[in-house]
Amino acid sequence: MPMIDRLERRIGWIAVPGIVRVIVALHVLVWVLIMLQQADSTGEGIPPLLELLMLDVPKILSGEVWRLGSFVLVPPLGSWVVILFHALFTVWMGGLLESLWGPFRTTLYLLGGVLGAIIAAVILYFITGLPR
Repeated sequence: MPMIDRLERRIGWIAVPGIVRVIVALHVLVWVLIMLQQADSTGEGIPPLLELLMLDVPKILSGEVWRLGSFVLVPPLGSWVVILFHALFTVWMGGLLESLWGPFRTTLYLLGGVLGAIIAAVILYFITGLPR
């Protein structure tokens, strides 16, 4: 029996059906909120919501641990065409992955990507000393 099947038996409860659609819906929501913040402000610098969600290792080390998961919610920034293309393509590919692999393997794949991004950010921070 392959290891992934044994993992699914033990921790199969972590599977989130439709996880890609949930992430994309949150991307669209965050994108709308960021666009509303930019419309209210002068447009200079990084919008406050985006600054709160970014993966920033020094801030994580100072206690802002929500950044370990919130960076997943940062959408691609650009016009409404960019977010529309992103949403449609990602939902299409995520649905395809979930139909081929199932919810458990898709969730495990996404968690592995998140964990890999966190590890890479921490390694780069300690090698270069740069925050991002």
